[in-house]
Amino acid sequence: MSDATQRPRDEQDTTDQPTPSQSGDDATPNETGAAESTGSTLTLLRRVRRIGPWSVWLVGGFFLLGLGLFYAKARLVAGAAIPFVYVGYAALSTLPRGLSIDVERNVDDRRVTPGDPVEVTVSVTNTGDSVLTDLRIVDGVPEELAVTDGSPRASLALRPGSTGSFSYTVIAKRGDFAFDDARLVARSLLGTDTATLSATVGGADAVNCTDPAALDGLDQATKLRTGVTQSDQGGEGLEFHSTREYRPGDAQNRVNWRQYAKTGDLVTTEFRQERAAREIVLLDVRSETRRSSAATHPTGAEYAAYAAEAAVERYRGLGHRVSLAVLGVDAADVEMPVREAGNALWVENAGTETGQHAADVVFSAAADVAARRTAANTALTSLAENGSEPNHREVSRLVAQFPERAELLIVSPLVDRAPLSYAKRAAVVGNAPTLLSPDPTGETSAGGRLHGARREVRLREARGVCERVIDWPAERSLSAVAAAVNGGGR
Repeated sequence: MSDATQRPRDEQDTTDQPTPSQSGDDATPNETGAAESTGSTLTLLRRVRRIGPWSVWLVGGFFLLGLGLFYAKARLVAGAAIPFVYVGYAALSTLPRGLSIDVERNVDDRRVTPGDPVEVTVSVTNTGDSVLTDLRIVDGVPEELAVTDGSPRASLALRPGSTGSFSYTVIAKRGDFAFDDARLVARSLLGTDTATLSATVGGADAVNCTDPAALDGLDQATKLRTGVTQSDQGGEGLEFHSTREYRPGDAQNRVNWRQYAKTGDLVTTEFRQERAAREIVLLDVRSETRRSSAATHPTGAEYAAYAAEAAVERYRGLGHRVSLAVLGVDAADVEMPVREAGNALWVENAGTETGQHAADVVFSAAADVAARRTAANTALTSLAENGSEPNHREVSRLVAQFPERAELLIVSPLVDRAPLSYAKRAAVVGNAPTLLSPDPTGETSAGGRLHGARREVRLREARGVCERVIDWPAERSLSAVAAAVNGGGR
């Protein structure tokens, strides 16, 4: 027995699988399963007509009519008209024929980085000829994105040609996240006829984070501002270095002809050699860093991974020779063999074709690992000062791989003193360190404030070791941080 025949007095439920939409101006949600609007395509998911409650009014009307006729009471006969009017009105209270709705979605079109609030506005237009007295809509928000302000749900009453809108805010995460179709529930005035529909939505269909390669400014964190750096050795270049005796085969344009005219001696001019600038990016995504200031925001490790990739891409685009070290990713999690140095994965030169591919797969693994949020109690415990120092031998093994005179950019939430150990060792051997630190602590709890204070202590210590320390507050977007770095700010 079907569901509709089981409940003949209570409701008629016509539930069908979604089918292709019908066309035509008089299309309406019906038992065949679909309808089409001039804008959004509507697919009927369920149709329910409730008639059971009104049968009581019908029985009451006949009862009053019978009493009025039996006792010849005109008032009772007149009173019987009231329930009959209600029953008649309920029978006529149906959804309009030719239901036509257009749903449009607009998403903040500025450059979005992880953690940025993104405003979404949904507009609903009644493109049909009838009044929609009760239209309810739920936007298809991607499951991965948390709504922090407003609501993706709305209830509207729309005249023909009128538009209603609502807005809500989500927090962006790394990647591209597609919206689902909107869900609509259309009800008649008395709620006796209800249709549940799926609606395609025009306009924006996803929230897209900016490609790290398109983010300018982070390359200015370290001191080298061009693609080359000067060496202490003579050779080809632009800046004068020294002179020496002429050797057969020296280029004629390097012979000092003026001195030859004066003394008759052939002398070759040496210039200071120019070499590609060397950079090292050290990314910290250890389990201790995988917490955030709020459950709706990315973890500190996710912020760090995105910023580190943006820096590597920028350095590479400027012609710098850049190497990559990553703490917290196991070699088994990477799709290709990658060299290990100490406790880190090591990519020697991310500028070559092989090195670029290795860096890409390491960053992909780091992004996956960074999103594995550490349990709150584990993360908070890891912030304790005791036991946070890494093995000095492992630190030395990694730093030993650093090219001579290369500058080091450490990207770490600084939840413990481990990054400081690498900074101190790098400074000793001549690799000037810079620290970019996203703040994963929060001020909403006493524990968050405590660990924020401990992190401030570590930041002060870092300023005594690093050439530059850039503190990245949780409420500030990476775009703003990059702009501040590019302008010389902290």
